Amino acid sequence: MMERHRMKILYSPASPYSNKVRMAAHHAGIAAESVLTETNSNPPQLIDNNPLGKIPTLITADGLAIYDSRAIMHFIDRETGGKLYPKN
Repeated sequence: MMERHRMKILYSPASPYSNKVRMAAHHAGIAAESVLTETNSNPPQLIDNNPLGKIPTLITADGLAIYDSRAIMHFIDRETGGKLYPKN
């Protein structure tokens, strides 16, 4: 049986996309650890989860990596039953 871990958002404070994703997760009530990530050093946690080596990258509790801020935002919206986007 796979062990569940807390979600992680790999981010950089200089990235507006990272900030958007972190704020959306907070607003939607997603408990995700923010992991400060220096992209210039090609950290293994980032490279292993995102072949593009870019942030933000969301690592789900099941270990699935989601990257591109739009994809992450849609994932958060689905996981929270539509807390981010209006229905109409």
